[in-house]
Amino acid sequence: MIRPASPTAEPLRVLMVRLDGLGDTVLTTPLLRALREAGHEVTVIASPLGAQVLHGHPGVSALIVHDPRTSTLREKIRLSGELRGRFDAALTVTEKMWGYLWCNAAPTRIGFWAGAAQPVKAVALMGALTHRIPVQPVETHEVERIMLLGAPLGVAGPPGPLWLGIDLPERRDDAVAFHLSPKWLRDGCDHEWVRSLVEALGPVRISAGPSEAAWADALLASVPGAERIPTGSFADWCRGLASCRLLITTDTGASHVGAACGLPVVDLFSSEGAEHAVPRWKPWGVPSQIVLRAPGEARRAYEEILGASRNPSLHVR
Repeated sequence: MIRPASPTAEPLRVLMVRLDGLGDTVLTTPLLRALREAGHEVTVIASPLGAQVLHGHPGVSALIVHDPRTSTLREKIRLSGELRGRFDAALTVTEKMWGYLWCNAAPTRIGFWAGAAQPVKAVALMGALTHRIPVQPVETHEVERIMLLGAPLGVAGPPGPLWLGIDLPERRDDAVAFHLSPKWLRDGCDHEWVRSLVEALGPVRISAGPSEAAWADALLASVPGAERIPTGSFADWCRGLASCRLLITTDTGASHVGAACGLPVVDLFSSEGAEHAVPRWKPWGVPSQIVLRAPGEARRAYEEILGASRNPSLHVR
């Protein structure tokens, strides 16, 4: 159930738990903006990966970096004790048990509630949460779903754009940003398929994380004129993306980071489950084109991506 706060509620000290990766954290930024504009002071508990988005972010008053995968039970419980009494309200964007534990730090506790779809968990959360936000249909975009968590704190209305709080270049050139991910290598697509596509795109800049560094090196050596997007820091990566005219990626966090940079996005999804995945995870707030790929359709996907890269409606300067 959603019990909105009074529109005249005083600014609150709010704890937000967001224990996920880059893309998921970026999708939380419209809610962060709305909370800040409402005058609330927000402390965020984030994973080491997601925290990259929030270091120095204007919507975050304080940042606690915590990795529940590597911390001990004692460390988790100690953090819970350290948080207690410091906040007026706590909300968990993450549907993990530690998010609910840490929400006990505040008298007002907000989180998603699946009800009859997850009866055991639903019963457990009856006492853990004071405001239970019904889980939305899977076709609801994740940004809109997250925004509902702000209703009990007097934050309402449609979510705004993604928000990085990073100074980005105002001018773009003709290069296409191509983000590497293991998801490219599915449904009959191999490294040569990717290399051929990258070469056909024209001026291209390769975006890659540490796990794809060797792959990026191979592409840079084999595709004339290809360049690498700097990844020395999250801000460097964002500025490198924002200097391009278009991002081509699979359905990973890079699509949301690119969208937050104001970049048009060509996003490759698997056709399996696309009716649910695309509405929920497609790029938010920017021109985009979704390409679906199924086994045996590598050539069709290749042509669609190449065609999308030449689509004038995606050439935003």
